[in-house]
Amino acid sequence: MCRKEPLVSWKRLALLSLLALTLTGYRFGTGDHVTQFPSVLHFFDPQLYTTDFPLQMIFPPYLKIGLHVVLFSLARFLHVPVEYVYFFTHALVFLAFFWISKKLLYVLGLTIPEIFWGLLFLPFWAVFTPSLSHFQILVSHLVPYQCAVPLTLAGLYFFLKSRFFFSSILLGLAFLVHQQIGLLSFAAFNLGLLGEKLSSPKKFLKNLLPFQLPFLIVFGGYFFFLQTRGSHQGYPWFDLSWGQELLQMVRVRVPHHLLFSYARIEEIIFVGVMVLFVISYLKGLDQGEKPARRMCLIGLGFLMIMALGAFFTEVYPLPVAFALYPLRGDVFLRLTAYFLLVHWGSKALKDLSFPRLVKRIFRSSFFWAGLCLTLLFLGPHIRLHLPRKEVVRLCACVQEKTPRESFLLAPPALKGVRLYCQRSVFVSWKGHGLFFRPAVAKEWFHRLTLLCALKDPLSCEGKECLALCRKNFSLLPLEDLLALSKEYKINYLLLERRPRKGLSPVCETEHLALYPIDP
Repeated sequence: MCRKEPLVSWKRLALLSLLALTLTGYRFGTGDHVTQFPSVLHFFDPQLYTTDFPLQMIFPPYLKIGLHVVLFSLARFLHVPVEYVYFFTHALVFLAFFWISKKLLYVLGLTIPEIFWGLLFLPFWAVFTPSLSHFQILVSHLVPYQCAVPLTLAGLYFFLKSRFFFSSILLGLAFLVHQQIGLLSFAAFNLGLLGEKLSSPKKFLKNLLPFQLPFLIVFGGYFFFLQTRGSHQGYPWFDLSWGQELLQMVRVRVPHHLLFSYARIEEIIFVGVMVLFVISYLKGLDQGEKPARRMCLIGLGFLMIMALGAFFTEVYPLPVAFALYPLRGDVFLRLTAYFLLVHWGSKALKDLSFPRLVKRIFRSSFFWAGLCLTLLFLGPHIRLHLPRKEVVRLCACVQEKTPRESFLLAPPALKGVRLYCQRSVFVSWKGHGLFFRPAVAKEWFHRLTLLCALKDPLSCEGKECLALCRKNFSLLPLEDLLALSKEYKINYLLLERRPRKGLSPVCETEHLALYPIDP
């Protein structure tokens, strides 16, 4: 007799979402928004950023910002501020994450009380567990990567239930929202499916086509569309020489996201313990526990992708491996490990029993205590509007007093100038161009080394380079900046506020000032 799936307790899921918001916080217009939103603004107003080098530094809308374009369009259609649309969507994504997590725990065979405890500790696991890739499961600002996580887990849910066609469709949707997450998940699920081949070759062949077809149709259509738009046409995906050059740039800008050797020892130990647990647990499962076995295989599939990614980024560097961000797979390795831990814990505690009344009182007290605590601490963690920090206030003046086609040279380590000022910027540390065509990536890196005065061979990595860049830029002589401005036809210098011979500021705050110059 089949177990009847219980109704969703939206009250508890809403509490979990509030708890997650309290732990992660919420920020609008910060983080990745400062690099992704200019693309959206350019999409709706092509007259913005016309002097960016070249316009490829503003992501084409069909590559990275489909979700943002949809949300901005929705805000315009509803005539509401876009920040409210973002917060509402952010809350829905959190709710969807816990809802699909509940269904996954049920498919693994857990009872309602066990699912309750499993979900209760999930926000803490999602926020505080170490990450090789430095990507968190739940993040503080709405980005495509975050929205792809519930879709991928929904694909996992149908995969565990042997409904491969629907699983493939959901992975295709995840791919449309975030290309790297979709491809990594599809590959890991295929490795999980391949793991069942030895036990049941006939079923493997029967399941293969329904799982492959929907995703490959979505991927093929997307790839064809990109080719018609000329995006990444002729990109050297498998060129080792370009991969080696790219590796040196990655070591400067994003080693913490892409390179295994940059991981801290505690992160490596944590992932190693999770992997040993998944492998040992897989060996101990019997044939009747098919969902748990499949989840183990998919977790190991993500591990295999991460291992291949580590090899093809640092040992034999290929550009395609950098573009896929393979270490990001540890997000789903951590999630599958958690679901399996809850499954193992429920079996280990089966013999322990408590009176039903005690259970109800305990669970109810947790609900009300959790609700009070989240409501008490939630407020200071929520920032719905753009931060009123100094650069934002300065940029309000910039928008008012400079032409829209203005070209600014600003400190590369100063985040958000391109977004907040809505003006083209010479180069930005945050808005890197590493995974564009080689000519664009090289130009971005060249400009960065000019302003950061980084010498070849580079002896710094990641945050060390950022600190050195910030220091070196502040020491650059004004004559060098003016010469650079003349060469690149720059209109304004955004610098630290202090007397500058021959320059008068048009905008200034406590520490920053905008100086007009003749290009």
